[in-house]
Amino acid sequence: MCRHFLAGGSGGTVWHSQAVEALTSHGLPAAPADRATHQMMRAGTRSQGYCHIARVGRLCRRVVFVWAVVFAMTQAVRAELRPDECVILFNPAYTGSEDIARYYAAKRSVPGDQIFGIALPLGETLARSRYEKDVVPGLRRFLKGNKFGSRIRCVVTCHGVPLKVNAPVFDQTAAAHLRSVKAELSRTVDRLERLVDEIQRSAVSIALEPRSPYAPDGGTREVSQDEMRRLYTRYRAAQQLHAQSLRDAKGEIDRAGAERVLQFVGRAEGKLGLLQHAMQDRASIAPEAFERLQKVSRRISAEAVELDASTGPRSSVDVFKDRLPRVREMFGLFGLAKRLFLCIDAYQGRDTESSFDSELSLALWDGYPLTRWQPNTLNPTVVREPSESQSRTLMVGRIDGPTPKIVRRMIDDAIATERVGLKGTVYVDARGLTANDGYLKGDKDLIQFAEMVQRFTDLPVVLDRRESLFQPGDCPNVAIYCGWYSLGQYVDAFDFVPGAVAAHLASFELVKLRDPSDPYWCKELLKDGVCATFGAVAEPYLEGFPSPTRFFGSVLSGRYTLVEAFYRCKPCNSWRLSLLGDPLYNPFKNNPQPKLIEMYESAMK
Repeated sequence: MCRHFLAGGSGGTVWHSQAVEALTSHGLPAAPADRATHQMMRAGTRSQGYCHIARVGRLCRRVVFVWAVVFAMTQAVRAELRPDECVILFNPAYTGSEDIARYYAAKRSVPGDQIFGIALPLGETLARSRYEKDVVPGLRRFLKGNKFGSRIRCVVTCHGVPLKVNAPVFDQTAAAHLRSVKAELSRTVDRLERLVDEIQRSAVSIALEPRSPYAPDGGTREVSQDEMRRLYTRYRAAQQLHAQSLRDAKGEIDRAGAERVLQFVGRAEGKLGLLQHAMQDRASIAPEAFERLQKVSRRISAEAVELDASTGPRSSVDVFKDRLPRVREMFGLFGLAKRLFLCIDAYQGRDTESSFDSELSLALWDGYPLTRWQPNTLNPTVVREPSESQSRTLMVGRIDGPTPKIVRRMIDDAIATERVGLKGTVYVDARGLTANDGYLKGDKDLIQFAEMVQRFTDLPVVLDRRESLFQPGDCPNVAIYCGWYSLGQYVDAFDFVPGAVAAHLASFELVKLRDPSDPYWCKELLKDGVCATFGAVAEPYLEGFPSPTRFFGSVLSGRYTLVEAFYRCKPCNSWRLSLLGDPLYNPFKNNPQPKLIEMYESAMK
């Protein structure tokens, strides 16, 4: 993971001990290294490239067979999800929704007082205002009123509950806030330009002419993402140049120079950036210093989350202005710029729509930005120490399908298959990609999934590396299918056994579920006999999908219900994926794959 920005050469860690000393001796609040890294990367790789999202996949691919299962089992594991840890949400306005809820509760022994309804529109999309006005308060009232405490871990949404939450619609008063945000972004980028110039002058000890500000005379200038990426690249280069100059000819550390680097990092990356640098080399930190770092890191986690939630479109102009100095101190100028971009995106409706279920996972959070996604704190590889505000992430699974008859069949198949265990063939449809782009990683993960099944299970597996998809008649006796990429055009190549689990990794495959005229994969897979699948209500990008190797590895282990396997590997919430199928379904509970478990146990010795 990209733990620091002084990569290359010995200069990268020259000032490391001073950073630790500064953080611990002055009680400077900071967040855990993983949290700090996540704060820097959360905007994603597409429009916030200057944040340099970590390239974890390279190492993971080398140890995929161990990692595929170990990732889900090395953390503290709670007991398998129980029926009394679920509540069931139906839509009273939709005919048959309550019937499905009560049918499922009876079949799975979910207590009757854990079923509740919220009246919602009949369509498959829901206005953000209705979601925030009716759904979030309704769920909170139900949980509080029944005194469930923290026992409830999963919400089951039923046929008739909308699939998607639309982007927010802002009124005229938002225009003043948007102008304030754009003006602050212009000033922030101006400060960053001057800071980078200052770092360069300090590193090479020459008098460079300062650049003209972006917005002379206090005006506002539109700032593009490309400009921010170039500025961040300049910052990294200047930091590396400075780091390489911190030892003299005898190898002695220039402590004054190291102190300047700390000041630069604090201004550019904030307290979280300082902590990230300080903790980059765990072995070099004295135990007592590391313990102090951990203590102060826990203190700041809640503050960082609160700041993130209070500087976006939901805040007033006055609150926004009041919090800016704290945001700048916490996240630095680059972190502030990132958040200002996200705020502008939210006002302009970019990347703010999400699946109903994914949004519902955060219904108990104290607030969060709407643009793009939030970390899935139930995935142990994403956030190891969630803050108190993030600690109540809910799992959400959907009992839904094209018709009530299909939904009931899905429930019945899950229960019947669970008794005897899922048996059949695993089909994996890769594309044989060779171009070294973002899609190559996804294709390799599919191939690694097939290899994992072959090496560590007793199930037969068929792997197709051709660009073309499986064709009709190619896939008999299907227990598990995973493949890509046919956008919105289902190819009926499968003869699914009862209880089958399938996933087709393509955008928009859950845009609609009830319209019989649309050949989206989620709907057609369920019509074709599949028991469970997952899909996206809008473009999730490849990073938004759970890894097939990790998801199906967890399912095959027999240690997790379907919804647990999904949430232990999906990277984010408040985003665009939903899980369809009985959340309590554990297809390999009574026939776990012994070689898979043996591999895991050997890796832990």
